[in-house]
Amino acid sequence: MSGILNTLTDTYGGTFSKSLLSSFENIQQNFATEQWKVCGLEAGHFVEYSRRVIEFELFNAPIDIGHPLNKFHDSVLKQYEQAQGNESYRILIPRILFSIYTIRNKRGVAHISTMIANKADCCLILDSVKWVLSEFIRLKSKDNCDPIIEDILKKNISIIWKGNGKNRVLNPNMSASDQVLILLYQKNYLGMEELQEMIEYKNSSNFRKIIGKLHKSRLIEFDTALNQCLLSPTGILQAEVLIKKYSLKSN
Repeated sequence: MSGILNTLTDTYGGTFSKSLLSSFENIQQNFATEQWKVCGLEAGHFVEYSRRVIEFELFNAPIDIGHPLNKFHDSVLKQYEQAQGNESYRILIPRILFSIYTIRNKRGVAHISTMIANKADCCLILDSVKWVLSEFIRLKSKDNCDPIIEDILKKNISIIWKGNGKNRVLNPNMSASDQVLILLYQKNYLGMEELQEMIEYKNSSNFRKIIGKLHKSRLIEFDTALNQCLLSPTGILQAEVLIKKYSLKSN
């Protein structure tokens, strides 16, 4: 992601560019672990960062997050369209962002709804934010930006696969303890035997020791009475590190 950051930093500064890119990476991370609601919430942040880019380009407005934005309505789209500037900033990017923003508001993400955020919603969100970020790079790059855009557009493969009613962590080289943390990050409060079956760990005695070490390290809380595992706040942070480390992408 260094090429993306360098390209954006030249115009928008390092702090803002890192925040925009971090929001993009968080969307990918939550998509990978099927956290649909959180994915939608993070998409709202991406829209806010991207709107600041648009207003900087069209109106020379401040780029920092301290600059307040009007609520995103049709009138804002009209304001952008009537401004002077590149068509992507005026028409194309705003309309993509508005669709993301509408999903965030109407699919049980930011507000209560009869609709619940789902994979289809987040597929649209992920592809849309990839397109927006790629367009920002295309517009600001001084050199051949194709390799950078190709990196953005690589297909994300969920680190957890659901097949034939079973959950599997797709990286076969990941340790059993790391697999437990990632599985609990996706769905918290799972039984020890259920986790053992998910990662196909044969030795029950050794697996109990693994769970015990995770409990002792305060990465999980193991309820011995119910034989249930709960991810702790420090476990959540560790799982997020692992997801970033092991996330799969197609070539």
